[in-house]
Amino acid sequence: MVDTKPDEADDVVRFRQWFRQNGGFLHPSIYFLRGESGFSVMTTEFLPADTTVVSCPFSLAITQNVARDALDHLLSPEAASNWTERQLICSYLCMHEATGLSSAALRHQPYLDILPSYTSLRTSVYFTEHELELFKGTNLYGATQDRKNELISEYHICVDTVRKTSEEWASRFTCDNYVASATYLSSRAFPSTLMSAQPSLMVTPTSYPVLFPGLDALNHARAQPVTWKVSDDYACTDGAINRSDGASISLMLHSPTNASEELFNNYGPKPNSELILGYGFSLQNNPDDTIVLKIAGMERRWEIGRDARGMEDLWIEFRKSFGSESDTSADPEDIITDDLDAIDTLSTMVADLLDRIPTVMDHSRSEESVVRPDVAQMREHYIEGQTSIIDAILQFMDEKKQSCIERAQRDGVNIVFEG
Repeated sequence: MVDTKPDEADDVVRFRQWFRQNGGFLHPSIYFLRGESGFSVMTTEFLPADTTVVSCPFSLAITQNVARDALDHLLSPEAASNWTERQLICSYLCMHEATGLSSAALRHQPYLDILPSYTSLRTSVYFTEHELELFKGTNLYGATQDRKNELISEYHICVDTVRKTSEEWASRFTCDNYVASATYLSSRAFPSTLMSAQPSLMVTPTSYPVLFPGLDALNHARAQPVTWKVSDDYACTDGAINRSDGASISLMLHSPTNASEELFNNYGPKPNSELILGYGFSLQNNPDDTIVLKIAGMERRWEIGRDARGMEDLWIEFRKSFGSESDTSADPEDIITDDLDAIDTLSTMVADLLDRIPTVMDHSRSEESVVRPDVAQMREHYIEGQTSIIDAILQFMDEKKQSCIERAQRDGVNIVFEG
């Protein structure tokens, strides 16, 4: 018998049955509450601290290798040999609907059935043209345009390959499904580092995305204390999972949860730019917010956080381009002059950036009243973070300037400010 919970529909019941039959575990108190943007995971009873709420066997994980094997079986062998991880996994997900097949190669339909439809997704690639224009002048605007273009380009490559096998499959392998699959991947995948002997959410140059059905169901709460526990009888090397039939990964929540409350996971520290682009939500006054600065003449992009976190390293590198600082024979007046020139130049660049940041929305204006409330909220959270960081950078530069002036006074250097 399948346990059903309040408000659970047939698709959830089928997922529970499929998940259990394939070795998955959901705590008996868990139920799925459907909302406008998907499900929330709730509990019918009090759960004490240190409760394991869900476990997913590695045999249900969706990896690039699982996807490639399935595509090699369905399409011509090696048809997807040059595809990226995202192309492989997104195409694997899309092929469930495109083929209408349920087989050993395509076995995740019950999982796909409980994922939100693309009409309810709110990552920035789903913003209307008018909504996205309201972000113009920010890093997110350009990143969203780039993401859209990347996904459309990937889709055409993938669907053209599918068409070589079946025109009928290609007709159902839609761009909407591909973009939705990419959104599931960006918002629900875990890095493969989670499967190491000491699980971590840290993304590394060699890690790759993995989808764990059931394990990805909980929404995010920043700083939520959780532990990921991996069974000992496995090894993960070179992008492949070598496992026994019983190997699994589990999520333990360290905070108690009252009955009828939502259970939360912790996706790790992420700025609102990443949350909006990849997940479709934002956090108010997000402590992890950053802004990306690209300084003319410098190859590196600098990610600066609140309270100007990371700004000292940028300043050190930027200052080198003005010379004299490291020249032990340089005149103190030349060093101070170059310091002030560098400070003024960088401050002007940052101030110009602040001028391009959009202003707070006026919902009384007809053109802004059509913005969906959740998008308007994301914009408000994001703009607050960007302006706060830029203000902190300008304060950082003011402090550098004041320190420079005080040093000139101590050294008896006469400074003349123009204008």
